[in-house]
Amino acid sequence: MGIVYPLIAVFLAAFFVVYLLYLALVKRNIREKMQTVVLPGFFFLSVWAAIYFIVF
Repeated sequence: MGIVYPLIAVFLAAFFVVYLLYLALVKRNIREKMQTVVLPGFFFLSVWAAIYFIVF
């Protein structure tokens, strides 16, 4: 069970990157989504990474 938690985090981070690529390359509206998707997503990933590396 201990290896599942890092895999979930890696999967969610990869999903976010794929979604950003989708917005940038397919929908071509990443600038419109900057305030609602991109910046909150990076904030969430940075807070998560800080908590993860402090705890583990």
